[in-house]
Amino acid sequence: MRGDAALRQPDVLHAFGDGVFVLEQEPASTGNKCRSCSANGWGEGAPVLIRCTLRGMDPHAVHVELERARATFHELLDGSCDADLHRRSNGTRWTNQQLLFHMLLGYLIVRALGVLVRVFGRLPVGASWPFAWLLNSATKPFDVINYLGSCMGGAVLSPQHMGALFDRVVAALHRRLDAEDEADLARGMYYPTRWDPFFRNFMTLADVYHFPTQHFDFHRRQLTLGEPQPLRDLDEGQ
Repeated sequence: MRGDAALRQPDVLHAFGDGVFVLEQEPASTGNKCRSCSANGWGEGAPVLIRCTLRGMDPHAVHVELERARATFHELLDGSCDADLHRRSNGTRWTNQQLLFHMLLGYLIVRALGVLVRVFGRLPVGASWPFAWLLNSATKPFDVINYLGSCMGGAVLSPQHMGALFDRVVAALHRRLDAEDEADLARGMYYPTRWDPFFRNFMTLADVYHFPTQHFDFHRRQLTLGEPQPLRDLDEGQ
């Protein structure tokens, strides 16, 4: 979990993540600043964004990882008995069934995350920074909701229903990704980095499509399906 410094001053990088996205900015010598940041006392060092160029994004690779996750999810469900599903996971307070729902949830929220990016991505680059700061300040209640929501979802939905829902949400993501153009995928906004370890300080819509599979792969390693395994102590809850 990161400290407040992560969002103390906007810091638009020239490259994001794997070097796929390149932001071109006016030189500092022009004196241009992010007006929304300056007006609100968050610092005067943020340059104005000229354009965000998407470079090397391969939608096919995202389609492939979505299908890989979908197939893996079904394999995990099909290979698990009731005892497996009700066993505690490794490093969280969730059972395996609750954690599987949480892995599904990562895909379910992509639509909402995408809406935010589309809205803020059309505004000045600094406009989303106070929103991300506000969300970061609400991390504790979010953690409670996140934990209880997955407890409830894992208890209400059967493995069969979770598998069917995973199929539907992945199919919807495939359709939506096919409809995106390069300009859409390059839109971005600041994100609350305290909410999830895979939320970066600034994320584009392309990052959002990749996020749920990063989240899925991380939590897959915490499942204790099959033979019971030694559990490590909880460090920070979820």
